[in-house]
Amino acid sequence: MILPISLTSLKPVTVTMTVSTVILNLIKLVEEARSTADVEKHYDYLHQAEQVILKDYGMAPIAYYSEFYLKSPKLQNVWYSPTGYYYFMYGTLAE
Repeated sequence: MILPISLTSLKPVTVTMTVSTVILNLIKLVEEARSTADVEKHYDYLHQAEQVILKDYGMAPIAYYSEFYLKSPKLQNVWYSPTGYYYFMYGTLAE
């Protein structure tokens, strides 16, 4: 027998530290690092933020790179590959 369950009847699960709390702590540490003039405190805050990332996340990106470019609709047969190369060799300029 299947009993219908409404979402309002479910009890909330208490988690000791949620992701949003971790992110807020991380943001607070980075803001403290930006706002202090003391170099030692600055690096201490950044080190604490680094420890939060290393402890609470399974993986953290080291760098993220995006490249944007504008292309006229008149320029045809030109493309940018996901590997980072521009292909202009077959390009033509429409009128």
